[in-house]
Amino acid sequence: MEKIELNRIQDSTKKIFEACSEISLLQEELENLLSLIEKNSAEYQKGKISKEMFESNEKRLKKESALRIKKINKLVEDALKFLKIIEKEIKSQKS
Repeated sequence: MEKIELNRIQDSTKKIFEACSEISLLQEELENLLSLIEKNSAEYQKGKISKEMFESNEKRLKKESALRIKKINKLVEDALKFLKIIEKEIKSQKS
């Protein structure tokens, strides 16, 4: 039986937790952006802002939201890769 490489498992686990923390922060930012999108729409409907301002805000907020979503997806992808590393290490110990 081979020696279990705990360092590799610990490093991967640490990276997963780091990714999860960053995902959590990005989700909060995304929620805030979505609230701003709703507020922007409500202000336009009430006539508080011009159509040009509404469209400019809408475009910017949606772009920022898309960037957050892209970052979240990348972090999830990375976390899954680290899980595979852990799984591979555990399976190698069973053989």
